Amino acid sequence: MHKTFVQLVVCGFSVAVLLSTVSALSLTAAVAQGLETPNAPQGTANQRRVIVELSAPPLSVVFGGVANAPALQRDLALRVAQVRIALEQALFIARVTDQSIGAVLTGRAQMTVNSVSLLVSAEKLPLIIALPNVKAIHPDLTVERNRP
Repeated sequence: MHKTFVQLVVCGFSVAVLLSTVSALSLTAAVAQGLETPNAPQGTANQRRVIVELSAPPLSVVFGGVANAPALQRDLALRVAQVRIALEQALFIARVTDQSIGAVLTGRAQMTVNSVSLLVSAEKLPLIIALPNVKAIHPDLTVERNRP
């Protein structure tokens, strides 16, 4: 078990290096409908803010599956899930920030949903939905809190 944990830590470190490298590289018609973003930043004509949901289950789902397991088993399952999500996101980000798609990464999530938020040209959305491990694309809308 100790050997597995050491291998997992080394793998996690490798993913962290990969993520920092990817972050340094770049900060279907039916899909495009409804993804218009009214408050896109200046100079981003025809750009859309979207949230791309990826296929690996988020950490909350993994935890729900192992909540009653022994602590060591639960911790190992969560660490493996974190590495899987990080790797899936890193590969996806590398694909969408290249010259052919040219998306700009605006955020990531892994706890309640495994997703990446992007600023991307509307005509590139069909290319993104066709990528491996893409589950769905949602509009990234600005939400304001009601004030009393």
